[in-house]
Amino acid sequence: MYSISTVNHFVRVPTVCRYYCTRIFSPYFQAMQEITLQVQNALGKVAHILESIGNVFNFSVPFLSWLALFILTVATILLYLVPLRWEA
Repeated sequence: MYSISTVNHFVRVPTVCRYYCTRIFSPYFQAMQEITLQVQNALGKVAHILESIGNVFNFSVPFLSWLALFILTVATILLYLVPLRWEA
């Protein structure tokens, strides 16, 4: 099949490739890790905000839900009574 020198040649290639590949691609892998970590954190924040909004409308925390409903009602009444167009 293979001679001993051919087998040894195949054994040495991954070691050399691993050394040069890690030196060449290491900055790219590190940059990819940082980018994926930032994306994961951003998606976590978005999920937290959306979950908090959903909990307000589900009345999961009744005090905060009633407070949000009261503020929304007061804002609606104020916007109805206060004219936004000033006529001179």
